[in-house]
Amino acid sequence: MKIRILQGCSGLDFSFGQSFVAEVNDEIGNDLINGGLAELYIDQEEPASEGGSGIELFSVEVGESRMLELSDVKEYLRIDHDAEDGYLSVLILLAKELCENYLRTELPVNNESVKQAELLVVSHFFEDRSGGAVPDAVYRLLDAYRNEVF
Repeated sequence: MKIRILQGCSGLDFSFGQSFVAEVNDEIGNDLINGGLAELYIDQEEPASEGGSGIELFSVEVGESRMLELSDVKEYLRIDHDAEDGYLSVLILLAKELCENYLRTELPVNNESVKQAELLVVSHFFEDRSGGAVPDAVYRLLDAYRNEVF
């Protein structure tokens, strides 16, 4: 199933106004669509009956900041298959955006506290797909690096 990830979020130094298209399995696609994070994407150039078996991953880099690597997230969550890669890629973006918005700046490079906060966000939304509150530990890890003014 192809889905268009709905972004439309922004921070101090970035804006995600465009949509990303990813090919994911039906379960992940339906979870994202039902959660309002994506919509069904129909490619006008390919017949609807053709479907790919792979997963198209995407990443967004902003300035000097870094993003979590899919391999690091899979190791942290102890996942050894590729079935969730599309969903994990979306959660990596979500964690980056959540942390940047809280910090009110781009993520610092090579900062283990920030990396742990991102991993906790990914883990939280991977395990609790209902969208419950983010654990307080995320904010405690980020507090030391937060800009107090916009």
